[in-house]
Amino acid sequence: MPTIQDRIKERRIYCGLTLLEVANELGVKEATVQRYESGEIKNIKHETIVGLANILNCSPAYLMGWTDVVAEVSPPSAENHQVTDIEMDIIKKYRSLDLRGQKAVLDTLNRECEFATGYSTASNSAALISDAICTVNDLMGVTAAINQHKPISKK
Repeated sequence: MPTIQDRIKERRIYCGLTLLEVANELGVKEATVQRYESGEIKNIKHETIVGLANILNCSPAYLMGWTDVVAEVSPPSAENHQVTDIEMDIIKKYRSLDLRGQKAVLDTLNRECEFATGYSTASNSAALISDAICTVNDLMGVTAAINQHKPISKK
């Protein structure tokens, strides 16, 4: 049975990421990620495992070896937030992308969220969400065109 370090390395390679890319996303040094993969660091914090799972596009349970299912999405329930139709559409589109496209979407979303943290009013938040959805849709069109090697049409 693969260990956590085996699964971290396997997912990193599968996602086409370098140690440095994972380290930068996680906010640690490259050597730290290498020590996670080698097993030198045995007690990895919960937040770090969750962060690694997000970066490596899998569930924390998969990294821990509790399941062999790579990615798990729990259905909406009374205990967690309901997923809106728009959010489901975004999830479906995101899942249809290859890893490069998914990384581009996540990078853009992270930049938009960083920008949005300076705004707290509902109207600004709604506008930023609307802009982010448009940006995600635009990126998906760009990624689809790249994947199909078709020219991108301008609006």
